[in-house]
Amino acid sequence: MWNVKQYKKNYGIVKAIRVLVHYGVVATKKIKQKNSNQLIIDVNQYKLEVIPGDLGISSELIMFQTHEPLTKNFFQKN
Repeated sequence: MWNVKQYKKNYGIVKAIRVLVHYGVVATKKIKQKNSNQLIIDVNQYKLEVIPGDLGISSELIMFQTHEPLTKNFFQKN
């Protein structure tokens, strides 16, 4: 694995800083996801965080990937 000195030597200080920031962000996201009891799902091409045990809108989004599916279907047909 490359270290910061090698990145600085080969690509410059700006690239080395970008790499460090990138790896920091990735590590933070992994820690957050690991400690979270939330689920990320796709709804209408958007990513939403939902709570798996929630009896409200989260359960509806997990099952149908939409809010109020009957109303949505009614409007789409009419």
